[in-house]
Amino acid sequence: MRDSKIDILAINESKLDRTINDHEVYIPGFEIARKDRQTNGRKYGEVSFLYLRSNLNYKVREDLQSDRLECLTAEISKPHSRPFLVSTWYRPPNSPPDLFNEFENLIGKIDSLKLELCLVGDMNTNIV
Repeated sequence: MRDSKIDILAINESKLDRTINDHEVYIPGFEIARKDRQTNGRKYGEVSFLYLRSNLNYKVREDLQSDRLECLTAEISKPHSRPFLVSTWYRPPNSPPDLFNEFENLIGKIDSLKLELCLVGDMNTNIV
């Protein structure tokens, strides 16, 4: 990773929770943004995290998260260009179809910001 040209790496289905510290999954030259498995008595879907190259200027957009979506969004700012968003979403394979409505609401919020979005993840959607 250190010698690659990758600046942002999205990971889904990692099963990380608060018992795993950032230093245990540290990659030199990268910072980590996490949305861990929620353990409030109910088992949610999986988790998402982003490795972001240390020289990137970014902020995690808490306002672009949902309690129902395993989604993590970061706003990236680079010199001499407009900020843009990178979002990763994990949708469990047997999740209810109305989860797409929640995702559509999130996309509506992002649209209103007039920022470009790079969406990656594991949506478990069979488009035939």
